[in-house]
Amino acid sequence: ISLTLEEFYTLSYLPIMHTSKRKGQTRSASDLDSKTGIWKKWIQPNLGSKALNTITPAEIEALYMLITHRDYESDPTVPASWKTGEATAKKASVLLNDIFGRAIVAGKATSNPASAAVIHLPAQGEVDMDFLPQLATFTDEQVALLIANTPDRYKPLVRTLSLLGIRIGEAAALRVQDIDLD
Repeated sequence: ISLTLEEFYTLSYLPIMHTSKRKGQTRSASDLDSKTGIWKKWIQPNLGSKALNTITPAEIEALYMLITHRDYESDPTVPASWKTGEATAKKASVLLNDIFGRAIVAGKATSNPASAAVIHLPAQGEVDMDFLPQLATFTDEQVALLIANTPDRYKPLVRTLSLLGIRIGEAAALRVQDIDLD
C-alpha cells in the first residue's frame, strides 16, 4: 500500500523540515509557520488523502488554480484570509516540490508531479481590479510622526519597514549576512 501525501508529510517530511538546515542555519520559525500554514490550508485538504504515486500534475495545477482563483474575491461569505494569489501558489509549489523530492530520495515516490505542474494566472483584464486590495502608503510626514511616537527600541525597525517597504516577517528574518553594502 502506497503512503498518502499526508502520511508521508506527517511521518517523514515534518521531522526532516524541523531539523534540516538552510544556508548553514536552522530553518526560521516564520519559514516553518509559512509552510505549515500552506500545508494545512491548501495542500492537506485537497491532496492529503491521495496516494503519493497517484497524484498527477493536473491535480496539482487544479490546486494552484484554486489558490489563485479570483471569483471569490467579491464573495462576502469567504474569509479575507482565503483571498490569496500568485505568491501563495508559488509557496505551495516550492513546498510540494520539496515534499516529492524528499519522497523520491526516501524511495516512497517514483516521480515528482509538482515539477511538471504550472501555475496558470488569470490574463491581464480577467481580474476585476476593484476587488484587489489597495496599497496604503504613508506620506513622509506620517512616517515621521509614526517614528516619533514609537518607543526607542522599535524605531530602527519602523524605519527599516518604511524605507524598504518590507513586511514585519521579512524584517524579522533579516540577518547581517543578508546585507550587501556594495
